[in-house]
Amino acid sequence: MVNLTQLMTQRSLELAQRLAQPHAEGAMNSLITITRYGSGWDTARGEYGTGVPTVIYDGDTPGVGAAAGVTPTQGPIQTSFGDEPEFYDSVTIFIPKSVSTLPMINDVVLVVDTPDTQFVNRQFRITSVGVGGRLVPSITMNATGAAPSRTTV
Repeated sequence: MVNLTQLMTQRSLELAQRLAQPHAEGAMNSLITITRYGSGWDTARGEYGTGVPTVIYDGDTPGVGAAAGVTPTQGPIQTSFGDEPEFYDSVTIFIPKSVSTLPMINDVVLVVDTPDTQFVNRQFRITSVGVGGRLVPSITMNATGAAPSRTTV
């Protein structure tokens, strides 16, 4: 038996979700593609499988990109390999909840277009994917530059 408080809470969250989702998607002013390399974790072999790269998120016209929000999170981060320091950016990426294939860690995001031009044509490797909460109007991912930043500090 569901009590009145639980029912009211559930209905309130459903309404909030319906109201928040259009606002979240309306703020997605960038175009991205997401590509999955390999076939994922192979438990039997204890390693990542190899395979043909598969684009899992793109627009109706391949390569043009699909709606997303791209915001700088932290960066550039300095990493030293040998004598020369390299700088990598971190970004937070938002995509609609209605995607057919959910992104995973290690998928690669290509920023096709965004108002922040320093990120255009840059690739980022997804390092985390949000797993929910009470009110989730979009899928949120954190990603780190798959190649050094174009600018330094």
